[in-house]
Amino acid sequence: MSPCEKMIPSNFARAKSAEDDIIREAETVGYDEEAIFALRLSLEEALANAIRHGNGGENDKSVQIEYQVSSQSVEINISDEGVGFTPDDVPDPTTEDKLEIPSGRGILLMRAYMDVVEYNERGNAIHLVKYNTQPPQDRCSAETAGQLDMKVENFEQYSIITLNGSADMAETQALDHLLDTVMANGSVNLLLNLSELNFICSLGLGVLIKTQNHCRKQNGKLVLIKPQPPVMRVLKTTRLTELFKIVDSLQAALDTQQP
Repeated sequence: MSPCEKMIPSNFARAKSAEDDIIREAETVGYDEEAIFALRLSLEEALANAIRHGNGGENDKSVQIEYQVSSQSVEINISDEGVGFTPDDVPDPTTEDKLEIPSGRGILLMRAYMDVVEYNERGNAIHLVKYNTQPPQDRCSAETAGQLDMKVENFEQYSIITLNGSADMAETQALDHLLDTVMANGSVNLLLNLSELNFICSLGLGVLIKTQNHCRKQNGKLVLIKPQPPVMRVLKTTRLTELFKIVDSLQAALDTQQP
């Protein structure tokens, strides 16, 4: 396929639309489920960084996306209008003193999931490459996109929040608002059912860390229930399996509420 170019404002919804276009092309030429997840996660991180950090969330600034998708590789260039930064100066988010900080995991995740991650000298543009390692007969399309459905069940001593779908950059604000509302209503023991959550980006991780920090300050706790394998890999990559209480079932989560 021919190279494509898009210029979008600093807006998560527009970024998500551009991301979906790239993912659809990769699915069309046969990237497997693991590669699609890696592409989507890395696009989320690169675009969110360009919007939030590079352009400071200013809608009058733009993000440029150039990409080319083939059956051999997906190559993506994303640049913003910011002053840039030095990637090597970003602290390692997996050290003990950084685990509870809600942000700073994007570069780590991109490097873990992509084959090539390179910044320009100024630090306001990133080059990403994902190679297709699957033989043609094994290729299949995968669907990891979708909205985030959230359900809250309030009980006397705890609340159960069930997430279904995708905690991507376009959905994390709604998730943040929901969790803030639950806590504002007095619940500080939260059981977060992730058994139907198929995707989470670093912005979503940041919301969970912020929520856990609030619960702990109120002598409560946040428990994650049965993360699916792709989400668990993200948690392991960022060492957040050491920060969160993670259990395999709702009953195990309920057991943590016993005195």
